[in-house]
Order: sequence, then C-alpha cells, then structure tokens
Amino acid sequence: MTSTVDNSYNFICKLSNIPRFQGCHLLAPYSVAEHTLRVIYLVSRMLDETDYTQEEKSRLTRVAMMHDFEESMTGDIPSLYKDQLDISSYRVLKMIQKETGIPNDYIVNHLCKNENIIEIADKLECFITTSYELERGNISMKRSFNNLKEYLKTLIIDKDGPFLYIRTLYYKAIKDVEGINELV
Repeated sequence: MTSTVDNSYNFICKLSNIPRFQGCHLLAPYSVAEHTLRVIYLVSRMLDETDYTQEEKSRLTRVAMMHDFEESMTGDIPSLYKDQLDISSYRVLKMIQKETGIPNDYIVNHLCKNENIIEIADKLECFITTSYELERGNISMKRSFNNLKEYLKTLIIDKDGPFLYIRTLYYKAIKDVEGINELV
C-alpha cells in the first residue's frame, strides 16, 4: 500500500505533464505544475504585505498549492469552460482525497469562494505569461492579454489595499508590451 505522500506526489507529478492552455498557443512548453509554483510564489509575496496570522498565511499557501489540483485528473480546462460544462471541482477533489488521503480541511479550504488572494495571483500569473508570449511575437495571446488586463484592473488597481508588489508586476507586464502597439 502506498503512502499519502507517495500518492500526493504522483498527482503533483501529473500536473507537470499537463500543458497549460491545453498546450495551444504557447511558444515554449509550459505545464500546470509550473503555473502552480508561480502562483504559490505570487501568493507568498502578497501575504508578506498583509497582517494575516502565520496560520492563515500557511493555509492560503496550501490553498494556492491546490488551486488547480483537480487538473491532475481533468487536464487543463479554463475556468470559463469549467463553468459551462458544470465540472464540479468538489467531486474531482473528493476523488483525489480518496486516492491520496489528503486531509478533508485541504479540500474544504480549496473550495472557499472568498480567496481573493488566490484568484488575483492565478490571474496575474496568466497575465504575465501572456505578456511574455506577446513580447516574443505570439499574437495569438492578444485577446487573453487584453481580457486579463481589464479583469485584473477591477481586482487590484481600482481597489484600495495592499499588494504593491502585484500592482508593480501588473504595470510592468503592460509596459513590456507597450512597444507592440499593433498587438495590444
């Protein structure tokens, strides 16, 4: 019988074999695991600017680690399509829990709807990725870049609060592609 750690590791390894954006449009290979690591990093930087307790910071870091965990079973499916297809993250995560023995609080915490920090980090990471792709001449990312730019603006720019680091990254990504006016 394999351990919880072994089973969890297997699911994480699966994420490294799942291409982000369904493998389309990117100039270089990019996996869901890479995306997840970048989201964890962004969350940790955002949490540095808060007065959350260490326990809350640890919980949010775990939630960031699991934010796309169900994709180890479903593959990378954009949120828009998950909603349209009515794919229940809860059902998939419960199956993962059964296979891995991941504690129930991880599953419950993953499904909290008010995890704005995770959402911001997730969308910002996608925004930065699309800006890099545009810089490299991948014009197929133009629409995603513009949609994410407007969405993030409503989340982090038009609101008061911390996250100076995140705002800096947002504006840097925009500035980096400004020279490509015909694309954006």
